Amino acid sequence: MKTTTFIIHYECYDNNGTLIKSGITKVKNRTTKFEAQCDFEKYLKRKYTNYNRLVVNQCQEESPFGLNDLFNQFTDIFGSSFNIKNNEKICRIGYLNSR
Repeated sequence: MKTTTFIIHYECYDNNGTLIKSGITKVKNRTTKFEAQCDFEKYLKRKYTNYNRLVVNQCQEESPFGLNDLFNQFTDIFGSSFNIKNNEKICRIGYLNSR
């Protein structure tokens, strides 16, 4: 399978439900969205000792020329975000628990 880079919009919470960090990150050299999210969660577990859960708001494959943001802004005008590569809805996974 071909490896690619995924862009993840996320929120990271601790054991008390307090937001530790939120933002956007790139996960490189992964074959699927699920693999990219799991590896990112493993990284957060190592970095934050009080890590509890990851909320992924958006996960999409990076386009070859970095045009994701341009196309997503264009499609958002019409009220919907689509994955540029295969015209399917962007992956929206609620929680990946640490347990």
